[in-house]
Amino acid sequence: MPSDNCRLLVLYGSQTGQSQTIAEEIYNKIKQDWPAIDTELSTMNDYILGGNEPANEKLVVMVISSTGDGDPPENAVKFMRHLRNRAKSIKDNDNLPFINLKFTLLGLG
Repeated sequence: MPSDNCRLLVLYGSQTGQSQTIAEEIYNKIKQDWPAIDTELSTMNDYILGGNEPANEKLVVMVISSTGDGDPPENAVKFMRHLRNRAKSIKDNDNLPFINLKFTLLGLG
């Protein structure tokens, strides 16, 4: 069971709504079972556009689908671009931005 003083972020990227539905179910279950946990639900793009940084999070659940030829859904494109740019900026092992991030990823294709 997670600590009641932790923050949990649930992010989703969805083209047809399936990933969103699953992310909402996860979010609602957490809120029901552990109401004291600070839990947030957001699209991946809205999270980034809000000025947030995934490397500052401790615990993240991501639900994302692919579309077309394995492309991210429209509401995840900016998030994916942000992650690629952060990865390119890593010069050595002393500057690993996501080292303390614990995450789980559900990919739907």
